[in-house]
Amino acid sequence: SGVGRNLFYLKTPAAGRLDLGGFTDGESEFQTMTFLEGGNVGIGTTSPSANVNLHIEDTEYTILRIDNVNASSEFEIQNNKNGNTYLGNKTSNNLQIRTNDTTALTIDASQNVGIGTSSPSGKLEILTELSSIDGIDYPFVISSHDPSNSINQDLGAGVGLKFRIAGNDATNPANSIVGASIA
Repeated sequence: SGVGRNLFYLKTPAAGRLDLGGFTDGESEFQTMTFLEGGNVGIGTTSPSANVNLHIEDTEYTILRIDNVNASSEFEIQNNKNGNTYLGNKTSNNLQIRTNDTTALTIDASQNVGIGTSSPSGKLEILTELSSIDGIDYPFVISSHDPSNSINQDLGAGVGLKFRIAGNDATNPANSIVGASIA
């Protein structure tokens, strides 16, 4: 009678499509994965629109988890019913974003953020190499922009702070200054 058993199948319901599914207790059909001829894979959908399309209905969290048992790390993407999206790890390891095979941004277990460094020493540390670049004017800029010029700024340019680092005297730190201007 099949009571208490799940029966699984592979079937091709249409040209260029392979489905993995089954029957709960031999009666109720369920489908878990779809593979399309072009290479798209769907989990929870029969018509994946991306290389990997994960579709989960009516759950508190949609979670994609990638874990490495040997490295004791877990990476997750979550999306709850309220529309909030979460990205991160569940371990004390750093969360890093890399570009050009180099760490661009790091968030460590203490929630310190580093840009240009993989080991930030404070809540926000921005590290850049200035000695090899000629003609640096303002390497750090914090600004606001008003393209519609609704607050009557000069050409809608925005308001902000620009930080300039001048001098790098290791023997006399007082000769190294930090300047700021309001844009």
